[in-house]
Amino acid sequence: MLLYKYRSLTNIEYVLDIIVNQRLYCSPYEQLNDPFEGQFQTILSVPYHFCVGSSAGDPLVKYKESKSISDLGRQTNKTRVCSLSSSPTDVRLWSFYADGHKGIAFEVDFSDIQDHVKEVRYTTTLPEFGTTILGGATPEDVLTCKTDHWEFEKEYRIIGADPFFRVEGRIKRIIAGHRTPESLLELIRRILPPEIISVRASLNQDSICVSVGRSKDSGS
Repeated sequence: MLLYKYRSLTNIEYVLDIIVNQRLYCSPYEQLNDPFEGQFQTILSVPYHFCVGSSAGDPLVKYKESKSISDLGRQTNKTRVCSLSSSPTDVRLWSFYADGHKGIAFEVDFSDIQDHVKEVRYTTTLPEFGTTILGGATPEDVLTCKTDHWEFEKEYRIIGADPFFRVEGRIKRIIAGHRTPESLLELIRRILPPEIISVRASLNQDSICVSVGRSKDSGS
């Protein structure tokens, strides 16, 4: 499974860290860009005999209570997330996360370690979770669900407590945006290990998407 990590070159030291140290940074979940990140609804079912004015024939009364991931316990303070995408071709991803097509995307092979990444599901509302005696939602449950505003991202997430996730030998390509300055791309190429190739993306006017080159120095 190939996933893509988009990066701006504005702070090029972060890009160099990925290349040299072969690791992905996992940020605290509070720093994610969605203002609704970590928020959810808890569904409470209250038996009729606890409700004022109810009768024996009334069904269970259900209430929704707004919660955030910080309500799930102390362990959430250590929860970190690294976001990736399964798409290297969506124009919006390059615009939002690669500095308006002036950055790059790392192609990372997660074959045989798919269990370390969780696919995000998208819903029309904030996620809803029930409560039981044994427990309700976990941080992973909440952080793998987003509203459908973000569906275009086709996101996968590494969720854990460590600030970095090791990817030695798993970076296959660096894809430069079609606006990435050649001088910066050449600097990056100079430090790339020989097993990592670099390609340059271009715009496909027929499909209105980004096309990714297949060989080093390719422009198409």
